[in-house]
Amino acid sequence: MKPLIASEIGAARGKDHHDSAITPANYTLELIGEDKVRTHPCYVLRASPKRADKYLFEGKIWIDKHDFAVARIEGHPAANLSFWIKRADFVRDYEKVAGFWLPLKDETVVQVRMYGKKILTIEHGDYAVRAKPLEAESGR
Repeated sequence: MKPLIASEIGAARGKDHHDSAITPANYTLELIGEDKVRTHPCYVLRASPKRADKYLFEGKIWIDKHDFAVARIEGHPAANLSFWIKRADFVRDYEKVAGFWLPLKDETVVQVRMYGKKILTIEHGDYAVRAKPLEAESGR
């Protein structure tokens, strides 16, 4: 039981955090098709993690055809998150706001031991993108 508790404490503190960037060092990416995310035509890639790590995911990535920006990610962690979490599936949507791709919505469905299915939804919005005047950037 002590290793279980130690593992949960370490996870809560974030001590086991590793590089989780979507890069060739962490993932094998394979083009599997094309699709639309809202009004954005996208390439769809399968993301397969190169190691079992709870900070990596297995799933799909939608890449905007025009900006080559991430429009959606969906999947599940590549390794167990904790003893208490049986499974976690997520969808993260992005939207282009004033020229920047920003989070739009996160939804995670978790199967928790003894508690059942729980859904967490975070809707991002009300972004205010402010640019500095060119004079201020050049020191004029």
